[in-house]
This record gives sequence, C-alpha cells and structure tokens, in this order.
Amino acid sequence: MDDVEHEVLTEIRGLRDRVRHVSGSLVSRADGLLIAHDTHGVQPEGMAALSATTLGLSERIAIEAGHGRFQEALVRGAYGYVVTYSAGTYAVLTVLAAAETNLGRLHLEARALADRIGHLVDVAEGSGGGWL
Repeated sequence: MDDVEHEVLTEIRGLRDRVRHVSGSLVSRADGLLIAHDTHGVQPEGMAALSATTLGLSERIAIEAGHGRFQEALVRGAYGYVVTYSAGTYAVLTVLAAAETNLGRLHLEARALADRIGHLVDVAEGSGGGWL
C-alpha cells in the first residue's frame, strides 16, 4: 500500500472512533476508482463507482441550481445515511452511518476529514503520483 493510501485509510478509520454509529467510509477518485475503504457489509468497488456517480450528478445539480460548487450530498434510507463529500479536486469521501447517528457531529467531523483527504490526494495527483 502506498503512503498516501495508508494515510487516507488511517484518516477514515479514525472517523469511526470519533462519531458514534458510523458503520464505514471509503474514499474514491472522482472517476470511481477506489482509493481506500473501511467498510463491512458493502462491496467497496461498487460503492466507489456509485459515489463517483453521486458526485457527478450532484455537481451538475448544484451548478444548474446556481448554488456553486458541490460540497456534499445526503441520502437517508430507512436504516441510516449515506453521505458523500467532495474531497479536493480528485476525490470523494463517502460515509455510511446508522439512523441513530448525530448528523451535526457527523458533518463536523466528515467535512474536516474531507478537507484533509482532499489535500492528501490532490498533492499525490499533482505530483504525478497517481493511483494506478
């Protein structure tokens, strides 16, 4: 595992410790390639592709609505949440959480996490240290 992947994995694992009822998270590139995941019970590559699709669609909606650059999207299901955050230029952070999750706390922690991860991935991509 390369250094950036390891740093991203360490960051997303920490989210589970800081926010109760977070069941997992993953980081993927905007093109759908998985970078790192801390998930159980979901297929991470498939979720990475869906996260990229959510990112693309949400970016388009935000622009069409005149609300500026996409920042985050929340999906609420019967048993919990899937929240997708823009993470820099090249990545997207997706967090899976149970219905009992404190959304304010989740957003506070995950937004800061997305900023840190975005910086890590942007630096790696900008230096030619891509993922494949």
